[in-house]
Amino acid sequence: MDTNCIKCGAKLFYDPNSEQIKCSSCNSVYNIDKELNVGIKTLNNYKDSDEIKISSFCANCGASVDTTDNNFEGVCPYCRSPLKIETNSQVAEGIIPFKFDKSQIPILIKKNVKRKLFLPKEFKKFQQLENILARYIPIIVFSGSTFSKYSAVLVYKIYNERENNYSYSYRKVYGDINCDYNDVVVENCYKTLDSEIEDILPFNIDNMYKFNEDFLMGYPVEKEEDEITNKFENKAKSKIQDIIKDNIKSRYDCDSIEDLYVSTEYFDTKFQRLYVPIYFLEIKYKNKIYKPIINGQTGKVGGHLPKSKLKMFFGILIVLLPIIFVLLFLFLYSI
Repeated sequence: MDTNCIKCGAKLFYDPNSEQIKCSSCNSVYNIDKELNVGIKTLNNYKDSDEIKISSFCANCGASVDTTDNNFEGVCPYCRSPLKIETNSQVAEGIIPFKFDKSQIPILIKKNVKRKLFLPKEFKKFQQLENILARYIPIIVFSGSTFSKYSAVLVYKIYNERENNYSYSYRKVYGDINCDYNDVVVENCYKTLDSEIEDILPFNIDNMYKFNEDFLMGYPVEKEEDEITNKFENKAKSKIQDIIKDNIKSRYDCDSIEDLYVSTEYFDTKFQRLYVPIYFLEIKYKNKIYKPIINGQTGKVGGHLPKSKLKMFFGILIVLLPIIFVLLFLFLYSI
């Protein structure tokens, strides 16, 4: 689809509220193709390319921009308007479009911050929203199967009433386990950190569409890294190992597990590259700028937010008090 309105020539943009393409001037509406059949690829048949070339043009001033810059912002360097990506050797299989626009951000913040335990009370009542940037971020979603052999030491805590203390027994175990994993998310970009995305997960992957550039109209897009194999080896495997270890621990009724060693084989590894919607905010509070982010599909708020030191102190105290009372009781009982 052309990026300019055929009726008045003004810029078009994707409107999350109507889920259609709209004109920024005359409000004309255009339908957008939405296909739910999103392709999936097998990792064994994929080879990382050495470099991505992004070709794009600016609908506002007409400039063409070709770049392989890792810090490419997706905005025109001349007039700062969002660029339309023309070609990209790394085309995503799917996209999750924005589900709400910027006007709904203040309401979402107020709704979400009420659930944040350690936020200052004043922040929940008043924040000064300085800036909002809507951006599509590329991620990779992995799924597959594993077979693991493991060894571990099971720890059992035993209370001795006569001595009024605890003793520990240990048992070495060996085993194997089959474990499937689905929707393991890894960032695939240079700017947005994996930890930031983790903070606003999950995205509803079942509601994504087949990639269509029309969804990107009016939005900057962060450049993909094109390192699928490296992302799987260096980031996805770590998250998959956590899933496997949790499954192993659930097998045993013990107080804790030590020296857990896991050797894993990975099978039928598949992946999907997709763009997900994220709002990047700047909020001013007590002369400081905080930079939370919002999941553009679900509205979940995460990222950099202020914390009340007093609330954190009492939170830690509530956790420690039972332990302190038990230790004090044992000490007094042993005298």
